[in-house]
Amino acid sequence: ELAGRRQVLGIGAITQSDTWANRRAAVTPVQLFLPSPARVEILVDGRVLSSKLYQAGPQLVDTSSFPDGSYDVLIRIQEAGGQYREERRFFSTGARLAPLGRPIISAHLGFLQDGRGAFDIETPFASAGINIRAGSRLGVSSRAVLLKNKALLELGSDYVTPIAALRAATLLSSSGDLGFVVAASTTGRRMSASFDLRSVQSRNGAPLLPVSRTGKTFIGDPAYGLSSDGSFTQAIGSLSWALASANLRVLTTFRRQASDDHY
Repeated sequence: ELAGRRQVLGIGAITQSDTWANRRAAVTPVQLFLPSPARVEILVDGRVLSSKLYQAGPQLVDTSSFPDGSYDVLIRIQEAGGQYREERRFFSTGARLAPLGRPIISAHLGFLQDGRGAFDIETPFASAGINIRAGSRLGVSSRAVLLKNKALLELGSDYVTPIAALRAATLLSSSGDLGFVVAASTTGRRMSASFDLRSVQSRNGAPLLPVSRTGKTFIGDPAYGLSSDGSFTQAIGSLSWALASANLRVLTTFRRQASDDHY
């Protein structure tokens, strides 16, 4: 969630969760307002994760099948009258709550993709994680990542109610890297709100997961998302209010990254 996204060539296993009744408990939908009927596609890293026809008005796009983590999504909207537009948004979904007595366990082993799209046998990658239900509304999670010269550990917790979800997590590494995230979201019939504050402090200024064996970074490359810049601080808040035939949405974003020292 804080170290960024990388493609991995290897093998993985995760506890199956498709049939769990509470699978959507901690999922935040993507909110849209469509002035006319339209086809909406949502892409991540060039892959279509959702494609569906929607009627005019405020709509909620189901994101229960989206991968866990924090990343940019590209929204393509093709209206019936021929109008076409694209939107980019930051999207984050935390670890889902596990059923009582049935932890969610995952493990991956392989090689990271380097900065030019190839997989490099000199960048081995291993990770293991577990989510445990600690109560009717509380879940705790941990994930460890082992690289060739560094180990990372992320610890988090989720608290979910029928109308709101809260998440807090912290990250530390054997190299002295630090990070944290605090997020909250609430969804009602008329109003919904969300807030996400996260910060990563890289000890050497490089991304926490290497982009290439040379250490060279590719700043701004969408394939690596918002965590490709090493150290950064980011806050995003949104408020939506659904009216009879309209949807008012206010979005505020703050971001500072060490790579170019700008807001």
